[in-house]
Amino acid sequence: MIQRTEAFLLDLAAKGEARVFYDPVMSNAGLRWQVPAHRDKIGWVLGAVSERSFENHGVLLSVLVHKKTPGDTLPSGGFFNLAGHLGFDVEDRHAFVARETRKVLRKFGRPKAA
Repeated sequence: MIQRTEAFLLDLAAKGEARVFYDPVMSNAGLRWQVPAHRDKIGWVLGAVSERSFENHGVLLSVLVHKKTPGDTLPSGGFFNLAGHLGFDVEDRHAFVARETRKVLRKFGRPKAA
């Protein structure tokens, strides 16, 4: 499930997608947002994906996964807890997400054809 979710997010980043909501990520992993245990599970999976991408590439890949809310969207609180634990300054959540998203897209995005 971790590898499948990681591959899904890497594909989005390669396409230049800066944000995806939970539902498609969960569906890809065989989970449903309507099931509370599945919501807990996807949080754990996304944490593992980001820990792995941080260790291997210095970026938090799950920054792309946002909660569906009106207006500006952000990842869930668990994402910020993990980022803080890893030593990131997350006081300004919007600025942090914007910076980390740019880093992810630069790291994994496909070069544009000339």
